[in-house]
Amino acid sequence: AARRMAAVDGRGASCSDTEVIARLQELVRPHVESFDWFVQYGLEEGVESLEPEEFQAPGGERISLWLDSATLRSPKSESRREQDLYPSECRRRGASFTGQL
Repeated sequence: AARRMAAVDGRGASCSDTEVIARLQELVRPHVESFDWFVQYGLEEGVESLEPEEFQAPGGERISLWLDSATLRSPKSESRREQDLYPSECRRRGASFTGQL
């Protein structure tokens, strides 16, 4: 028989699995929304706010470097490079949810 673990809220009352899931989703919602905003808008705004970096090369010419844009790619599985990796799979594997910038 599968063992069922009951969650207890701060008042000592047991919660159903559905209630626990709803509470956890509410707890992490600001973090998910913040990450989504960064991916949709924040990275681009950050790149736009960067000033060009200017320096003098050894030959005396002035060089100016700047970023036009940046893209954050979806994480990929090491064994399946063409397939996106999702946060739940990373948690199961104990891996980091990282993608190429």
